[in-house]
Amino acid sequence: MAIAAALADAENYMLLIHAFERIGRHLRYIKSGPPREDLTLADLRGDLSRVAVASSWDQKRLRATFELIIDARNWAVHQGAAARQLRLWAVSYGLALQEGLMANLKEVFAEDVMVSGVVVAEPWHLLRDVRTAMLANSFSWIPVRLENHWWLLQDLAIARLLLNVAAADRRDALDRRVQDARDCLRQARTAGPRVRRADLSLAEDPLLVVDTDERLLGIISAYDLL
Repeated sequence: MAIAAALADAENYMLLIHAFERIGRHLRYIKSGPPREDLTLADLRGDLSRVAVASSWDQKRLRATFELIIDARNWAVHQGAAARQLRLWAVSYGLALQEGLMANLKEVFAEDVMVSGVVVAEPWHLLRDVRTAMLANSFSWIPVRLENHWWLLQDLAIARLLLNVAAADRRDALDRRVQDARDCLRQARTAGPRVRRADLSLAEDPLLVVDTDERLLGIISAYDLL
């Protein structure tokens, strides 16, 4: 979630750095008991690197990136271009750390790689509102529960809809409710939370993770498995 927040807004990079510190403290706790309260990110360098080394990332570059992150914490300005640069370093290290943590698990399941807190559309929502949510969040797909099934509404379907109507009719096209826009919907593929990562089926559309009552728990796209 911290990586997603940083990608959405560069100035959220501190969420990632705090996550690094929490992970480092937890790793230190596992190794030698409760850590000192005054431990800094630099002090946790060894704890984090022992996990990151299991990733496929170039280790020399990864170590250099970590040192840049430590130095950048002391920058006077953490906005604009500086924030974007720090976000790039932090996201890179976060992805490597995430991969290293996964590599240390005996088995990885759908619930380990899914993105939770999924934004969904309701059948009565207007297409214009769904379109706004897609544009605001850079979503390509939004799930909707309709007639006891999960469906996916794709940005491509809405784009095609708008391309195929005259400019004067765009407002009417976007004023349709999701439940009336069947031509924009695709039935979703689903999987349980304990399906092994190796058994997940990849496709262009994302996979919805649901429980036995078909309640939505998370979503998995190809990006989440990179």
